[in-house]
Amino acid sequence: MAAPPHSDFSGVWTALVCPSGVKNDPARCGHFVLELFQKQDKLCGSHLIATPDAAQMDDGAGGAGGTGGGPTLTGTVAADKATVTVAGNRGASPAGVQAELTLGRGTLQWHRLDKPARNDLLPVNVRLTKSRAKTFLNPVFAQQLSAACSMISIQPADHEGTPATTPPHQQLHPGQRTGLAENDRHF
Repeated sequence: MAAPPHSDFSGVWTALVCPSGVKNDPARCGHFVLELFQKQDKLCGSHLIATPDAAQMDDGAGGAGGTGGGPTLTGTVAADKATVTVAGNRGASPAGVQAELTLGRGTLQWHRLDKPARNDLLPVNVRLTKSRAKTFLNPVFAQQLSAACSMISIQPADHEGTPATTPPHQQLHPGQRTGLAENDRHF
């Protein structure tokens, strides 16, 4: 079942993640960013969370948030809600972090469905706003992420109901060229 046309999760969503008692202080708050691509009822994208002064970061172990160009978030959309799995790199389980995203009045509510591990940076609840920026990534990585997400949306789901992903040996890696004529590497 495809999501209604008014439910568009696509775009760059940002939030400050502040400690209790602190409000909108970039020097004392962390930053949480989701870059999402929606195609029908499939959602795919990348995440980045950084503590104040970027002392600690989680971008999915070299995903599109930093170096890899591959998706770190996949999920399914139903109306104004999406259930997603995020591949974190700081204490998250190997199966990923489960979360629910809800669109409403120009905002995106993130609600984590599992208990955070000790070193996990991904927030439990946070309200994100849509950025005017088209991407938070290097343009080459943004293009790679968009292409990878397009592939996920047309591949069948695996046996556990999560979207299929591009195998690691088929993903582009830092330093690998991106032009079709240039991609004559032998694996």
